[in-house]
Amino acid sequence: MRILYDGVIYRIQRYGGVVRYFNGLIRNLPVHVHPTLISPNQPAYPPAHPNLSTYIETCGPLLWPIKPLRKQIIATRTFNRIKFAKPDVIHPTYYYNSTRNLAKNLKTPVVLTVYDLIHERFPAQMDPYGKQVKLKQSALNRADAIICISESTKNDLLRYYQIAEDRISIVYPGCDFKVQNSPQEIDSTHPYILFVGERRSYKNFDRFVEAFSTLHLKHPDLRVRCVGGAPFSHAEIKKLSKLGVVDKVTREKHLPDEEMQTVYSQAVATIYPSLYEGFGIPILEAMSCGTAVLTSDRASMPEVARNAAIYFDPYSIDAIAESIEQVLDSERRTSMIRRGFAQAKKFSWNQSAFRTAEIYAAVSGTRMRAAA
Repeated sequence: MRILYDGVIYRIQRYGGVVRYFNGLIRNLPVHVHPTLISPNQPAYPPAHPNLSTYIETCGPLLWPIKPLRKQIIATRTFNRIKFAKPDVIHPTYYYNSTRNLAKNLKTPVVLTVYDLIHERFPAQMDPYGKQVKLKQSALNRADAIICISESTKNDLLRYYQIAEDRISIVYPGCDFKVQNSPQEIDSTHPYILFVGERRSYKNFDRFVEAFSTLHLKHPDLRVRCVGGAPFSHAEIKKLSKLGVVDKVTREKHLPDEEMQTVYSQAVATIYPSLYEGFGIPILEAMSCGTAVLTSDRASMPEVARNAAIYFDPYSIDAIAESIEQVLDSERRTSMIRRGFAQAKKFSWNQSAFRTAEIYAAVSGTRMRAAA
């Protein structure tokens, strides 16, 4: 079975949640699947599979600034490459039109993954002109099958779009980290609460640091360690200074997985205060690494963490602060970690990739081999 991925996400993101999704999916596809990646640039963190073929389709630096000509040249080269690859299914990595239009011309089935409905839920901040919603609607109309990465995402998709429910399948992502057997020692010299990823408005970082600022006098050794996302902006530094915690909140760039696992495992807890997520991979990563989880009680977060987290109202600074206080109790933290190990084991990239391959087989009429 031949599956083509368009690689657009590797231009949009260097190392984000969707890149992790496709890397995990492709890496764990069954051995009888032959994936092809056609990308407009060399991925910073490329996927791997024993049968993977990767092609970089660009037009060179001289024509790159001329957008209409660039798009035409890349589209033509991509179309020729797709004809040569003869895929049974095309799985776009994002909602852009070009690859889907090529699939339509070739009458190739399309499987589309919907990660979240963030643009629909927070249009003023995330999609003020409605561009992303239009792209998504077009993508949904063209898709032969739709994968949602959580029940929460599926429910939101049905809320915002007129889609037959039988076209939708829920396939949970897996985790790149192996589930540990026992909790690790936290960093007792500089104990920290870990915040992973971007800090855009819906990520709720501002309310979190306000909550933390109410505790730092009572717990003077406690720190906040942010990993990933952009460097602190001038406005963020100003806010941290005003709250009196600018010397207690640090930010560092994205870390390789091996280092990141250590950062998770040595944290007092990982906090995920987001107002909305389609899944919440850092929750799963934290549980796998033996880290207590504090998270919002909204959207997909309770679906992912179940009984292995302390939940709070993300709009309440007092509730966020109380959750931090609770996790500082070592007995409760240890109990949460053990429940987290059990919950993390329910998510597997092997299982996710095999279920996705079954969907590929269904839409293409290809015979699916049994799992090994």
